[in-house]
Amino acid sequence: MQSKSPSVLLINPNSNKGMTDTLEKVIKDFDVNHIKFDFFTAPGGPYSIDDESDAEESCKYCTPELTNEKLGKYDGFIVACYSKHPLVEWLQDQHVVKRDGKEVNGIFQASVTKSLDVLGSKHTFGVVTTSKAWERDLTDAVLKMSDVIPQDRFAGVKSTGLTAGELHELPVDEVASKMKDATKALLKSGDMRAVCLGCAGMIGMDAVVGEACIEALGHDDGKKVEIVDGVLAAVRIMESRLNS
Repeated sequence: MQSKSPSVLLINPNSNKGMTDTLEKVIKDFDVNHIKFDFFTAPGGPYSIDDESDAEESCKYCTPELTNEKLGKYDGFIVACYSKHPLVEWLQDQHVVKRDGKEVNGIFQASVTKSLDVLGSKHTFGVVTTSKAWERDLTDAVLKMSDVIPQDRFAGVKSTGLTAGELHELPVDEVASKMKDATKALLKSGDMRAVCLGCAGMIGMDAVVGEACIEALGHDDGKKVEIVDGVLAAVRIMESRLNS
């Protein structure tokens, strides 16, 4: 008798259904081994999570919908907001999650894990993000992970000045230009070997950031920089844990 495939709920804690649809399309095209994904969008609250207060507010709309009955249907959960989103800890504290040892990960945490895996002995990683407020908030979040991140490996955070919603609403050329400018500014911070896409809405924009690395560093050195998509990193980590 064939065992049931693991199931994962990917949670978009903002109320932008279009962003969830983009995540769903990319993940369904991704080669995920024997895992069934369902997708959840916050039924209200912030359309774009642009700082920590938005993240806190978004929880108020998600948690009533994430009942123990609903959580009991899944083996794992991914919170698709690039922040130290409180929903990650909230999920970890739920009775059914703790009782059954269900997996919980956030895309911020996953991207940091992936970045540390690809760094050499002297290299650094950094984050390209959306609004200016995230430069401070994400830096603080990384510094609070000092037990797992050597601080000399973190090069910092650079903002595009865009909101999460604008990533898919403004003209493609304008978004690409701002992504490249932020990436090139970040690369000046040190000998970087990983750049994290600091928003779930940046999924699929790794090629633009890769182009910026080549333009700034030259072809050979630019190609050495790993572009880390937190959503796909979280999917791979979840795949490894659930299939182990």
